Amino acid sequence: MDERTPSGRLGRCGRQVFAGYLAAFASTFWSALATAQAEPGVASSETTSAPSSAPASEAVAAPTPATTPAQYLLENGQVLVVAEGTRTRLPIPGPVIGLYRSGGLLYVARGPRGAAVYDLGQPTSPVLQREVSFPHGNVTGFSGIEGQVWAVVTSRTAVPMEELATLPPRAEGGAGSPPVGTDPAREDTIGLAKELDQPVEPSPRVGLRPVSPGTVELDVGAAAGVRVGDSYLILRSTSLGEGVDGDFVGEERVAVAEVVAVSASSALAQVGRSARVASSDFARRATPAELKRHKLPPLVPRIGEVSLVLRPLVKVGTPLGGGLLADLEATYWGRRYFAGLRVEPLGLGFTRDGNVVSSAALFEGGYEASSFAVGLGIGAGWVNGDLDYMLESFEGSADSEDAAGDDTRTITERQETHGAFALSQVARLGSRDGLHFSLRNLLILHEPSDGGDAGFIYGGTTGKLVIPVARRTDFIIEGGGGVMGYWFFGLGTGTFLVGNGSPGSWYLSTSAGAAGIYGSREVTTSGTDWNGEPYSYTNEETVSVVGPMVSVGLARRFGL
Repeated sequence: MDERTPSGRLGRCGRQVFAGYLAAFASTFWSALATAQAEPGVASSETTSAPSSAPASEAVAAPTPATTPAQYLLENGQVLVVAEGTRTRLPIPGPVIGLYRSGGLLYVARGPRGAAVYDLGQPTSPVLQREVSFPHGNVTGFSGIEGQVWAVVTSRTAVPMEELATLPPRAEGGAGSPPVGTDPAREDTIGLAKELDQPVEPSPRVGLRPVSPGTVELDVGAAAGVRVGDSYLILRSTSLGEGVDGDFVGEERVAVAEVVAVSASSALAQVGRSARVASSDFARRATPAELKRHKLPPLVPRIGEVSLVLRPLVKVGTPLGGGLLADLEATYWGRRYFAGLRVEPLGLGFTRDGNVVSSAALFEGGYEASSFAVGLGIGAGWVNGDLDYMLESFEGSADSEDAAGDDTRTITERQETHGAFALSQVARLGSRDGLHFSLRNLLILHEPSDGGDAGFIYGGTTGKLVIPVARRTDFIIEGGGGVMGYWFFGLGTGTFLVGNGSPGSWYLSTSAGAAGIYGSREVTTSGTDWNGEPYSYTNEETVSVVGPMVSVGLARRFGL
């Protein structure tokens, strides 16, 4: 037919329309086939690849049975594996809503029970690797996005009808705009009664036993998917009160444990500071939400501690000398209270000019909570020298005119140690083994030598700031001083050599800085003047040891 004629052009148009319908039918057919192969509930071992340039006839050719990969199907809530023409039911507990395969892993959507991941090392015997809970929704499927597997989580919300904007009338065959502030994809839930989600079943209990202070062994290992770095909650069953049908039993959070080593059937984990783990405790895998909760180190009762800190120093200047500032403490922590004996400072100085003593011993006690502590102490303080002179802002001196030209002058030196009744104030802001700042003020009862009224005067202050910088390590800033005859300042670190602060732990601290110990001596000068008249006068002279110092401390904790 001549296409230049009207009938010829009509025939050509008819052929083009027919070819277009044929192409559209082929496109629809292949799209439907692809959709059926990617239908939810079917997890194939095929991986996504670039489009092939092979002819269509080769692309749809069925593979031979020898190369057919295993497929995982979901039928009536049960998981089936099809391999080499055989269908086998897998013992995967329900509910099972969707499946997704990525490499050697099979992801199982379990609705309100979260998701489970299985290792497909053996296609017909998958091994549970881990379970993941989703407290705020149901897992209904999975999606692969840029090489990552994303869980599809759905939830329902109840919204009072009175709080919603009124929808405009729907046109016939059309749809109105959704109310402001609502999600069109969830419109079917608006105005419905809230459907309570079933509670997410917690991860299985894991038995444990303490290995050493701060370390526990979990009765689960690599065979169950445990890896180094995984976190577990250490829990303890506890009675919350008596009810009609018996006691209410709950779970008390003891600590968070981090896995540091794994074997096939067990794992070693380190627990947080101060946590005291019992053999009857148990563990559960921690969720990200539980790990984000900020918790102070637990306040563990019935623990005793003995500690000693030594701060040797060398005198700068003449004459040669040295000294030592030390702290000695024994403390018991009960339930919401503490009591102990403290010797702080214990200052000793040695020079050719004389010796120096500055010390206080007190019995202290008070109230302790997780984030603070307050208390009082009572005891005695000792100073080597005249406290009146040490309180002065100037030094006394002899009359040079009387001493001039005196060849028979005699000088007598004497030092006395004076004691006094003492009180202390104790305060701590922060947790015992976490970030905290502690302060102690010392007050001493002083009776002036001139016969004035006796009263308490300020004796000295010591403070310490402890900043945790790692699981077992702290940064320490410490200092103190007062009219009792001492001062010091140092920067250092502290670390648990053994344990985490629970019974059986050893804590080592070191620092460097400067310190000083000072007192006074009584110097009496006697002789005869130019007129042959005898004279005598007495004055106080400062004796001090000041210089660089280093410190080392060791503390031991034990259960009582």
